[in-house]
This record gives sequence, C-alpha cells and structure tokens, in this order.
Amino acid sequence: MTKVLTFASSKGGTGKSTLCVNLSAYFAKLGKQVMILDVDPQRSSYEWITESSESILSDVSAIHLTDESEIEAIIEATDCDLVCIDLQGVLDNSPLFALAIADLILVPCRPSRDDIVGLGWIIKLNESASVKYRTAEAEIKVILNAVNARSVVYQHIMQQIKNDDIFVISSPVSQTVSFAEANINRVSVFEMSGKAKKMISQVGEEISSYLFK
Repeated sequence: MTKVLTFASSKGGTGKSTLCVNLSAYFAKLGKQVMILDVDPQRSSYEWITESSESILSDVSAIHLTDESEIEAIIEATDCDLVCIDLQGVLDNSPLFALAIADLILVPCRPSRDDIVGLGWIIKLNESASVKYRTAEAEIKVILNAVNARSVVYQHIMQQIKNDDIFVISSPVSQTVSFAEANINRVSVFEMSGKAKKMISQVGEEISSYLFK
C-alpha cells in the first residue's frame, strides 16, 4: 500500500525541499520505490531530481504539478511504496487535499518566531482539511531544521512546541554546508562526507517507524 508523506510549510526557507529530496534518497537506499510530487511553482525538488546523475536519486521519480487536484489520480495509479509531496511554501492556495491524503505531515521549522507562527497556520489548515475530507487522519510532526542544539534559542523553541502538545522528531537537523553543496551538485547527502547523511538517516529511520509499521 502506498504511503504518503507531505512536506508542508506556510513560508519559504524552512528547508522543505532539501528534506524532501534527501529523505526520498534515504528511502530509495532502503529499496523503496519513491515518487516526489512537487506542487511548488519554484520546482525545487523536481529540478533537483531530474537534473541529478546520482545513482540513488535516479531511482526516485519526480513529477511537477500545477494543481493539487491532480494528486489523487497520480497516487491511485502508482505502485510506489512512498509518495513525497513537496508543497508550496505559501498559503495563497490552501493545500487541503495534500494534507488530507497524507499518512504523515512533516513540518520543517527553523528556530525562529516566524517559523513557529507558520507552524500554527499548518495546524489550522490541517484542521480544515479534516473537516472537508472526513477520512483525513494525518498526524503533524515537526522537524527542527538548521539548529544549534546547544543554543538557548533552540531549547526555548523546543520547549514551546512541546508545551503546545505538538510532536517533534527526536533527531533535529543541524545547519551544515553539506546540504547546500548537495543542492548545488544535484546529489543527495549520501554522496557526501560529513554528518549530514547521519542526520538524514536518523530522521528517516524515525519516519520509517511511523509509516511502515
């Protein structure tokens, strides 16, 4: 049965497409058939995949969509193990169906007030999706991205999210140049040295435990 992982943010710059591509690579490395549906006009994850010559990413298929109404038919027709939906980082076109169809909604948050406010908007959108689509059951899980785990700001943001009873992925992703270099070179972090691939593997392992129980 195809699982759907939706990457959502109400603002740009949270690392949504970077996480989408690299987690797709993680699951492809495990032998999963993975497809990315890029609904963002910037086409970041779509172009990353289609311009890559890396063997891991060549196993990931990517489709760019201009309308989320196309999502359901594509998912119904696919035999992929996992579909990753990379949503637009704005709220102009409320992505209700992409939230409703998800098995898990992953919301990247940098340690900033704006990102926490943006998380609140995604939670509200997901509530609206649950009202419009009665079968919607997706949980929201936050992944803290580009963090310094020893900073006071990080500790404060982490506590604030937990106080609001929002689930946080246990392995945060720290800021490292490897992610930017992977994007520039059109590869995943698994082609690079450094700690980025370890961080993505830890996050992927945790997500896998929710999606493929």
